[in-house]
Amino acid sequence: MRILCLNESLIMGGQEKVFIEYLKLLDNLDYELDVLIEEDNGERNSFLDEIPINLKNKVKYLCDSKLMNRIEFSRKTRKTSVVEKLKYSYLLKKQSKEAKEKLYNFLEENKYDLVLDFSNILEPDMSINKNIRWIHSSTNNLDGKKLEKFKEKVKNSKYSVVICNEMRTEIIEKIGLKVFL
Repeated sequence: MRILCLNESLIMGGQEKVFIEYLKLLDNLDYELDVLIEEDNGERNSFLDEIPINLKNKVKYLCDSKLMNRIEFSRKTRKTSVVEKLKYSYLLKKQSKEAKEKLYNFLEENKYDLVLDFSNILEPDMSINKNIRWIHSSTNNLDGKKLEKFKEKVKNSKYSVVICNEMRTEIIEKIGLKVFL
C-alpha cells in the first residue's frame, strides 16, 4: 500500500508531534510511505531530526525555505507600516497559491492508495478517493466562509479523526458527520 503523509510544517507543536509519532508507527509496518510538508522552515524545522531515518530522504516540501524565511521576516515587521502589512498579506497569498498548485501537481504525478492529512491541507476538489483527515482544533472560532470551507473539506474526507470527545460532539453537531476518536 502506498501512503502519503501530509502536514503543514515541522515547527514545534502538538500537531507536529502527533504527525511524527504516526510516521514512526507507520515506518515499522510494510507500507510504501512518502512525506510531504507544506512549509520548509529551515532551521525552525525542530522535528526534522525525529523523522525515522528510512523516511528522511523522502521528505519533500511544497514551499521552499527562501519563501518561508521571507514570510517569517515579514510577519515580524508587518506592524511597522501599511506597506509591510500589505507585503505580509501578499506573501501569505503567494504561499497559499504556490502550495495548492504544487500539491495538485504532486498528487497528479504520484498515485496513492491513502493520504493521511494531518493539517487540513487537502482541498475539497482534489481527487483523492481515500484520505484520512486529522482535526486538531475546535471549530468554535470558525464562522461564515471559513466554517463552510471547513465543512466542505471534512465532508470530502473518507474519514476524519478528532482528538477528544468534545471535538467529536462539535463536529457531529456542526457538520453532521461521524468521526473517529
